[in-house]
Amino acid sequence: MIKYLKNATVNSFLKDFLFLAIFCFLLYSSAIFIPFLQHDGYRYISTPITQCKWLIMLGRPLAAIVEFLQGVIITYSTNHYFLAAGILRGILVLIMAFTAGIASQALRKIVNNKYLCLGIVCSIITLPGFIGFVATVNISNIMAILFAGLSYIFLELCSEDRFGAGRKKLLFAAALISIYISLLLYPILSFLFLIPTMLRIMNGIGRNEYKFLKFFFRDFVFLGINSLVAYAVFRLLFTVNIVGYDNSIKFMQVIDSLHKLFSSDYLMAASLWNIYNSKMTAGFVLLLIAALTVGIFIKISAANKCRRLSIYINTFVRAGAVFAIFFVLNFHLILFKIILVNRMFLNYSIFLLLIITVLAVKINRKFGVIIYLFAVAGSLSALYISSQNALNAYTEFNYAAARLYHSYSRQTKGVHFIISKTPDTGFNRLPSEGDSFNIDTTSTGHVDIKKFSRALFMYLGLPLDLKYSFSYCGQLVRPRRDVTVINMNDIVYRAPMTKRDTAYKTIPGIQTVWKKAFEPLDRKKITGK
Repeated sequence: MIKYLKNATVNSFLKDFLFLAIFCFLLYSSAIFIPFLQHDGYRYISTPITQCKWLIMLGRPLAAIVEFLQGVIITYSTNHYFLAAGILRGILVLIMAFTAGIASQALRKIVNNKYLCLGIVCSIITLPGFIGFVATVNISNIMAILFAGLSYIFLELCSEDRFGAGRKKLLFAAALISIYISLLLYPILSFLFLIPTMLRIMNGIGRNEYKFLKFFFRDFVFLGINSLVAYAVFRLLFTVNIVGYDNSIKFMQVIDSLHKLFSSDYLMAASLWNIYNSKMTAGFVLLLIAALTVGIFIKISAANKCRRLSIYINTFVRAGAVFAIFFVLNFHLILFKIILVNRMFLNYSIFLLLIITVLAVKINRKFGVIIYLFAVAGSLSALYISSQNALNAYTEFNYAAARLYHSYSRQTKGVHFIISKTPDTGFNRLPSEGDSFNIDTTSTGHVDIKKFSRALFMYLGLPLDLKYSFSYCGQLVRPRRDVTVINMNDIVYRAPMTKRDTAYKTIPGIQTVWKKAFEPLDRKKITGK
């Protein structure tokens, strides 16, 4: 691909990539260097094969391969799997920076200001969905966005006259392969393929020409046909029977559910960097979009002194095309019964953010300062959320590890966890958000306890067949004497109870095992190996 691009473009991309790589590493340094796993991250510990089968059943066979390889790397790292997870997060951040660099170059054709383009991509990659991908080591999700972008680039190069028929066929084949890779990695994010199309349409606001329709229909047909082919093959091979993941398309259900995209539950996507989906934040963002929309129509009216109806018609046609892209980007929200969490609203949030960006710049380039403010706000938010989330997950695991480390003996036959039945805060005392941030892993179900226990035994070098059990806080349970009891609720509310517990101090705001923070436990002491 590089040989088809101009040297100036390549040099510009490399500079953007270097800047974004440094930016992402600084932003997500806590997730990379703090040893922790979270929620879906524990799936690599227990049964990678089961996870792969589940992903294949969801129509994500390439994601299954990627996650199987991740599972092999992490699982066979034994008690060093935290280090392996950190390295994989570093690789993920590099892929994210590479993808953002490509996006920045694409934006140059619309926003002729490299700093503004970097501000836009920086504000996008700080959205909560990306923070969640880094925390749970979801490399396949980032790769889906990367290949969707590459597919658009290859398709765009096909339309350039400087290539002969033979090379155009190769480029078209590369576009096809890339979009299928994206669809088989994570179909929801593959629809971000249409984002450059949306930007091209909006860039021409105020012009009385319809050349954009050519690209609009080209991209729609290309993505639509390939998506339907991938879906048809998937439906022929598999029948999905997973709660919350019914992938059968019912067209009447789609028509009846279109209004959902504008309901209060779905408008939480407008909260952007606020993970707690504040109605105040969402309201401000929507009012800003409304104000900018009014502003752009005022500017068009001022420029259209002859009051030519054709310019207004052209503007409304562009608006209709943009709305069509909006529905395609968020088709999964009206089609499937899914959990409403930040990662599912990523397409929605990116769309709103770009709408604000383009409208602001089209009204007046001085309004570009909004983008820099967004980038700063997003960076501070992502830095705080990522570090707090990592500390929460680290605290949870290290507390359990330290308790088992101090109480384990040759007579220990098992571990019993006392967990919260309805947790609404993490161990850092900050509110939980869905299954993404500040969650209490041990309280999300029996399966997570199994994964958590296995990770704990691997970390301490204990036999993996050591028994585990759990009960909810408040239940009257009397474990046997040879079973170690770990009350996971103590870390939030406790004060030192015995001399052995003096390592655990109560610190206002965050309670964690600071003295044991990055100090490796001596496995020989409990295993003799």
